Amino acid sequence: MGKITNIGHAVLRVSDIEAAVGFYHGVLGLELIEQDARGASFAIGVRKAYHDLRVFKPREEEASRGTLGLAHIALRLDGDLEELRLFYQHVVEHGVPVTALRDHGPLCSVYVTDPDGNEMEIYVDTEVLLEPAEDGQPRKSRVDFAPVGG
Repeated sequence: MGKITNIGHAVLRVSDIEAAVGFYHGVLGLELIEQDARGASFAIGVRKAYHDLRVFKPREEEASRGTLGLAHIALRLDGDLEELRLFYQHVVEHGVPVTALRDHGPLCSVYVTDPDGNEMEIYVDTEVLLEPAEDGQPRKSRVDFAPVGG
């Protein structure tokens, strides 16, 4: 199984996207690489295929005091999709709750929670930006691991 090599990115829940952009871009000087109605992504230092910091506004019913702040921290796993599959099997075998498996295009991820319920994204870089399937259907995820023992 691969070794976790570094923190890849952080995601924050915020109450106001414009205020967050004003702070992270306008005040701190982070490079704004994407912004839409739901959130914004920033690069820090050398630009890579994915963001270093993402802010997003939760749906109204999710945005109460105590629900804003850190959404998750992403930890980069050294290796490829096979290493990510082995990591997935490892955490399942240890009874760690897996909350999601995601194919984000430039990276593929397993989301887990720690004993206090903090979400962690463990990912491998794929260096591939995938386009939707030509037939208009969603593309097949590369992170379709079968349940361990299933």
